[in-house]
Order: sequence, then structure tokens, then C-alpha cells
Amino acid sequence: MLFLLTLILLILGCFIEPLAIMIMILPVILPILQTYNISFLHFGVVMTLALMMGLLTPPFGECLFILSAITGVPVARVTRATAPYLIGISMVLLLIMYIPSLVTWLPGVLIK
Repeated sequence: MLFLLTLILLILGCFIEPLAIMIMILPVILPILQTYNISFLHFGVVMTLALMMGLLTPPFGECLFILSAITGVPVARVTRATAPYLIGISMVLLLIMYIPSLVTWLPGVLIK
């Protein structure tokens, strides 16, 4: 279920601003998270990373256009330059998605 929710967030993140996605989708997703006993903290980190990836993913990645405007480099070249980072971010996203203790360990230690 977490993989499906992350996939939806990745797709939405390519087209819509992250804050708008959070406002629209969180009221629907929170009951699903409670049903499947997924930590809100864990999902918050996964959601933030997935939406950040959406900002760097074509066709409407906002950060790509901002980088292009600031540097004067064409969007296609900026997209090629950011591709290796997207691969790394994808690996981290998969890791924290399937190993929740990577995200929840430190807050768990600090709260006790």
C-alpha cells in the first residue's frame, strides 16, 4: 500500500505543487495509513522525498524551469544534468520505504 501511495505522489508531484498536493490528498490518505498501521512520521518523510522528486522530474518539474531560468541553460540540458541525482534519490526513497526504521529510529531514541 505504501508503494502505491508513493507512486501516486510521484505522479502528482510531476504536475502539481507539493503544498497543494498535501492539502488535497492528506485528508484522504490519513485514514488509509491508520488502517494499514503505517507511521505518520514514516509516511511524512516518504511523502516529502517523493514530492521533492516530482519537482525534479519532467515534463513539468518546477525546479528544472527555475534552474534553467537562473543559469540560462536549456531545460533539456538541465534535465540531463539532474538525472544522476534522481537515480540516487530513487534509491534512498526505496530504502526508506521498505526499511521504516531508517526514518523512525532517531525520533524513537530522542522521545524515550
